[in-house]
Amino acid sequence: MSLKRDFRETHHLRAGHAGVLRVASELLLRDVDVFLPAVDCAGVDLIVAGGTRIQVKTARLRRNKQYRHGLSYGFTFGFAQRGNHHTVIRRAKSYSSQIDYMILWGINEDRFWIAPAALFDRHYLLILGEGRTQSLIKLSTVREFAAVVYAHENRWDLLLPPPASSRVLAIVDSDTSCTALRAVGSDPGA
Repeated sequence: MSLKRDFRETHHLRAGHAGVLRVASELLLRDVDVFLPAVDCAGVDLIVAGGTRIQVKTARLRRNKQYRHGLSYGFTFGFAQRGNHHTVIRRAKSYSSQIDYMILWGINEDRFWIAPAALFDRHYLLILGEGRTQSLIKLSTVREFAAVVYAHENRWDLLLPPPASSRVLAIVDSDTSCTALRAVGSDPGA
């Protein structure tokens, strides 16, 4: 392996690890307990309290041959293999059987897209850029996929546990026909 190729791969791995730590810090700041697996097992980068499995993808803004409208983030999914004549063959992957959520981090602008893993099943490349979005995908149109991903920007609420105040029981006293509201787990005598 050449020194130049080794540097590129190390640089890519560092950016990926930085993404995992950056997402973990966002979750911790939102009072979500987060755990980092000791080994890379089935693409699970993080596990949040309750067992939700997360994979993190990172990308930097750059000029992309497939995106001719300025800078873009290029996120790849699935597998890449070398074919004949140095061509790259991409194979889509089913993520929903291994993880629950995918988080995309755009490093330069510190942007996050949080979406269910099933959204990325059978997709292999997403380019998010200024104004227009392109995607090389299967079984979905470019606009539909991009619109759904854009709708998930900063959707941290998908990973947060419901607040205690949203778990309310209605208690009806049959003697007085009085209705009272009480949060689940609160002291009934209060």
